[in-house]
Amino acid sequence: MRKLKGIILLLRPKNAILASIGTLVGWFSAGIPIYPVDRLFICLLVPSLILMGGNAINDFFDVEIDRINRPYRPIPSGMVSRSEAAFLYILLSTAGTLLSYFISVAHFMIALFFSVAWYLYGLRLKREGLIGNILVSLGVAFTIIYGGLYSITYRVILYSLIAFLVNLAREITKGVEDIEGDRAAGVKTIAIIKGEETAGRAILTICLLATIVTYIPFIAGLSGLIYLFLSTTAVIFLLRSAILSRNINKQVAGRVSFLIKISMLLGLLAMLIDSVKL
Repeated sequence: MRKLKGIILLLRPKNAILASIGTLVGWFSAGIPIYPVDRLFICLLVPSLILMGGNAINDFFDVEIDRINRPYRPIPSGMVSRSEAAFLYILLSTAGTLLSYFISVAHFMIALFFSVAWYLYGLRLKREGLIGNILVSLGVAFTIIYGGLYSITYRVILYSLIAFLVNLAREITKGVEDIEGDRAAGVKTIAIIKGEETAGRAILTICLLATIVTYIPFIAGLSGLIYLFLSTTAVIFLLRSAILSRNINKQVAGRVSFLIKISMLLGLLAMLIDSVKL
């Protein structure tokens, strides 16, 4: 049971479910028919598999950082070995990439790109700070694009941009929250290179920009009143995060990260409900 618990913690299936929901948002936002259902099912499954594989290889490379920041994580706590994490990465990434071929060549190429990208992220790009933050945020945004790839619409593009910006703000926030372990591992986050104050200004700016973009789908007539109401609840949490980020430090960063995550969940819900409605 301890091993199973460790694997679940390693793969983070909750995040994988959110990736599938993002893909579903893209699918419905593009107005793609749900039939044949098997095509939709594979499209929802692929991002989840590749994300879980990415989580496994990230922890494989992050073991020394996690010993400082999160010693309870599966590998430093001894619940899962590094070799097991590497095996799960290979298994899940390969399965996701191969399955994507049954959707389309374009889906296959995106799946292959991110399968390799998550390995490179853990190996090197995470330590480059902002570059790694951007890659992770692109991965989040591309769950929506992946779902709407058959017919990219303005809604798909805007929803993807919102997801990218909000997640980028959270990634920079996590750089403040994890500053001790990141500094020991030589990670070049904004908080380490430019200081926490600069990181806070970056978070504030991105949150405000994301707030503006959030309302564009409604203003442009692409989304309805349900989206307006639900996205406004998401914006409330996002703006609260922006306010707190003006005086950010390691302790405040944990709260900001949590508030941004709530905003992300509410925003995703707004997109999904409005997309299904339309």
